[in-house]
Amino acid sequence: MIKPFAPEATITLQERDHEAIKQVRVALQAEPSLHLTAADGTVIELPEAARQALLSAVEHLAQGESIVVMPLGEELTTQEAADILNVSRPYLIKLLENGGLPFTLVGTHRRLRLRDVLDYQREMHARMRQGIRAIARLSQEAGAYD
Repeated sequence: MIKPFAPEATITLQERDHEAIKQVRVALQAEPSLHLTAADGTVIELPEAARQALLSAVEHLAQGESIVVMPLGEELTTQEAADILNVSRPYLIKLLENGGLPFTLVGTHRRLRLRDVLDYQREMHARMRQGIRAIARLSQEAGAYD
């Protein structure tokens, strides 16, 4: 298995594939039901969850973004989690020690589930948006914006 943050885990669209990815994107967007044909001619209906996952990946690739596909239960090192949250590893360790995020110990190493890291990230962004709205409201009330 490829480690999620290893360079070979990153998927980047090659220049020669731009036209093909556009066609795949159109097909995934337009067709409510898609089928795959195996080399032996067997036709397999693509489940809706797989269609949605492919559409999301294709849309990011079409926009020139690289992607990494990993299960939400994937265990991350503290450095990988810190990179996702865009914080320093020492800050993350303090957050873990204060109970801000669940983790498990594997020997002496802390491991975090991707799902927990992404949930924390969503909560952190929601708190930031609330703070920004509060500052904007206070500024309006103080007459800073007319």
